[in-house]
Amino acid sequence: MSVKKLLTMVLIVTCSLISVVTVSAAGVCKMADAKQAEDAETPTSHSLPATSEQDRELALRATQEFDCGDYDSCLATITKLAATRGHDLKVMHNQAVAAYYKSGLTQTDEFKRALADLHSKVCKFLVVFLVL
Repeated sequence: MSVKKLLTMVLIVTCSLISVVTVSAAGVCKMADAKQAEDAETPTSHSLPATSEQDRELALRATQEFDCGDYDSCLATITKLAATRGHDLKVMHNQAVAAYYKSGLTQTDEFKRALADLHSKVCKFLVVFLVL
């Protein structure tokens, strides 16, 4: 693998991660929106499959449900999205955020574990690309 291709992949991953963890001015995590998810999708030989129209619609619906405070529906929609995009870091992140909000921001330990698990997956993902 060429150095240029490797750096391009690392940049794509880094840009995706930046758009995943969105923090409001109050310091509260928010879901990455559907537009960010669509913009960050750059096909490579090691990336997720291209986002289907149905996946985009589910992501948009989940974002709208989250913004309206309907966390039960949002979590159900994200679960549907995870069926086809279960390895997508944004989906995993948004699922953790929606579950945390559904709990009334009370299950902080579970939220921290979910974020730690996501961090672990990101690190493994980066190691794979650095080794290739």
